[in-house]
Amino acid sequence: MFFQKTHRFLGLAALLLGFSLTSMGCSGSVEYADMTGSVSIDGKAVTAGSVYIVLADNPEVTGGGVIKGDGTYTCKAPVGKIKVAIQTLAFKPGGANDSKTKSSAPSTAPGAKGGAAKGPPAGYSKEGFSKKGTTTPQAPAWASGDSDHPPVYVKIPSKYEKVETSGLTYDIHKGSNTIEITLAEK
Repeated sequence: MFFQKTHRFLGLAALLLGFSLTSMGCSGSVEYADMTGSVSIDGKAVTAGSVYIVLADNPEVTGGGVIKGDGTYTCKAPVGKIKVAIQTLAFKPGGANDSKTKSSAPSTAPGAKGGAAKGPPAGYSKEGFSKKGTTTPQAPAWASGDSDHPPVYVKIPSKYEKVETSGLTYDIHKGSNTIEITLAEK
């Protein structure tokens, strides 16, 4: 008799636990939404760089995309309050990625702490930035633009390069989000 009551109790407890876990959903999963818009500074389009995104309450959750030569971007962003950085240093003339000059300054990939990338990313050749071992050129993420709108560096204040100092925060909702990112020189 004791074992029947114990089994009944354990069965009920397991059933309730199952219902509560189902209703909570997967707390470890992150939902992403579409984010599109443009980036400008004092009314002028920022025409090269990347939009780097972190979830405000969990900076390990990131998103982002490339700023095209016309100043627009399209990317995936985590749903919730986000912090944004606009990273353009990879396109600065005379910088680490300028093919006309060689820079010995250490740098890291866009999105990583520190900002600009030095040379093509791992797995890419210098000639045309094509993926090694492929016949179709594939531009790396930081080589934004197209033939109609090639990327051109636009100077922005350094505070916008990092999410910790940019002051750019937005709320991202499920579905599509249009965010016009407006920067100011001062």
